[in-house]
Parts: sequence; structure tokens; C-alpha cells
Amino acid sequence: MATIRSVAAAFTIALCATGALGACSGPPQATSTSTPPSSTVPVGGPAGASPTGPGDTRADLPAPQPAPTDDIASRLEAETVAAAAMTSFVRVDLLAGDWWSQLSTHLSADAASAYYGTDPLQVPARAVTGAPRWDGSTSAYLANVVVPTDVGDYKLLLVRDAQGSPWLVQTITPPDGVR
Repeated sequence: MATIRSVAAAFTIALCATGALGACSGPPQATSTSTPPSSTVPVGGPAGASPTGPGDTRADLPAPQPAPTDDIASRLEAETVAAAAMTSFVRVDLLAGDWWSQLSTHLSADAASAYYGTDPLQVPARAVTGAPRWDGSTSAYLANVVVPTDVGDYKLLLVRDAQGSPWLVQTITPPDGVR
């Protein structure tokens, strides 16, 4: 019996060392077999109890934001944002700082990071020449919009986090053959 306990203790210590057991507080203690099974407390505490502390998987989390809808109003809003972003993008007559201030308000955080430092004089388009066109979507969180310019159609991918969240430009792709 003592050999089984020492093997079990060594195995538990090995599991603790590798992180396989979440809450190891030392070597296992001998337990009394006189405690009736009905009085044992299930892992995680008594029924209905909410454990607390770091790593608690049942912690109170904020309620998720409502999922966006993919409707006409949403599509029109995406087109409006895409047109405004492209209007700012083609304003190469502005100083770089002013150009960036106008454009960055329409960009997602990832896009702002990617486009930061762009020289506006390197933008090939100089004017938006037509109305934006919805170009489909694979999700209510994404929108593809085409904006005509003097060098061809730019394709913009827009993203949003939830219903009521603003559309933000994720990518601005020039027409084929234009760099």
C-alpha cells in the first residue's frame, strides 16, 4: 500500500512539474476513506457555486455585441464610407500629414498600421469618377465595394465589429496593372 502511495505521489509531482494538473499545491495528502461519497464536493465547488480567481473559465464576461445585419441600409453605409475613404485617398494635393489625417479616420487599426507612412504622391489615382458599387460580401462583418477612379476601379474591403459599429476600410486595392 505504501508503494502505491509513493508511486502515486511521484506521478502527481511529475504531472505538476509538466503543468498537466492545473492546481498543484504540493504532494498529495493521504485521504480518509471514512468520508462518505455523498459529502464529497465536485471539482469546481458545490453545485451552483462560481469559482473565482485567475484562469476561471466561468468568469463573468461582458455580453457579446449584437451581430450586424446585412441589409440595404448596411450596404449603403459601406458604400458611403468607401467613397469617403477613396475621396481622401486621392487627395494627393494635400501635405502628407493632412492627407493622413483625412484618410486614417476611415481605416481599421490594421489598415492604419499598413498604410502609415504612405507618400500620397505615390497614389496613382487623382479623382473619384463615379458612385461606389456594392461588390458582395461573405459575411455581415465584411463588405466589398468598388470605387471608380480616373485610373480604373479600386476595390475596398471594409470591416466592422458588430451591429452599430462603423464600417472601416481594411484594404484598398488598385485596379489590375496599376501600382
